[in-house]
Amino acid sequence: MRGLRIIIAGGKLSSTLQLYNLLDCLGYEAIITEDGAQALALLEAKPAKLIIFDGHLPARDVIATQEQIKRHPQWAHIPLIMMAAQHSKTSNEEYFRFGYEALLNSPFDLRKLHTLMQEFLATGKQIKRQHPRIRFKTPVVVTHKDKIEVYQPLNLSEGGIYLQSGEPLPVGTSVDLSLTLPGQKPLNFIGLVIYQKGSRIEVLRAKPGMAIKFQKTDNQAATTLSNYITSAVLEDIPAGADSIISRSTG
Repeated sequence: MRGLRIIIAGGKLSSTLQLYNLLDCLGYEAIITEDGAQALALLEAKPAKLIIFDGHLPARDVIATQEQIKRHPQWAHIPLIMMAAQHSKTSNEEYFRFGYEALLNSPFDLRKLHTLMQEFLATGKQIKRQHPRIRFKTPVVVTHKDKIEVYQPLNLSEGGIYLQSGEPLPVGTSVDLSLTLPGQKPLNFIGLVIYQKGSRIEVLRAKPGMAIKFQKTDNQAATTLSNYITSAVLEDIPAGADSIISRSTG
């Protein structure tokens, strides 16, 4: 398992599949069930960290499943999120009264989804990440004390990058980075090593290496990176009236 497991109850609806693709791209392990009964059966086998209901499911099924989860001593703590269209006849207050911890009104902003995942999944000593991150595989050039090394990255966000290494640099080390996005010229950043060797359990499980936080960059490079990450996440999500996510993300 490469991340925290999320159950999406909604079957093979377009909205459900879109949500699955979004969560997968952001590094979460999600599983789709056809309905509430399958979600309960899955919980019996292996509890999840979060459950998201697609509002297109029959209301009777959703309510019955939600009630069973909240009454179960081992499941009652699992956060429940309802993903509903903005024109849903049920009000936000009604959803919260029914026992849902949050509501995703589609089409929603990518940052809204990221913030909700961090709110409910980054618990204990886990860091709540400011920016969504994606898997990234293009080698990165790192310069430190006039020594140039090439590292294989694991993931990338607007705030930093994780580089795999059997001998990571010490925490607090300042480095210069050069990374190349598809179809772009190399982007240059000044970074700081903030932790190493995967000592924290993150949404994307860290292999031995080091996390580098971007310290300084020019506005053009920052904008290019932001646009790339957003486009990478939305690549397999259809645009138009049926999309669950807003294209106005920055």
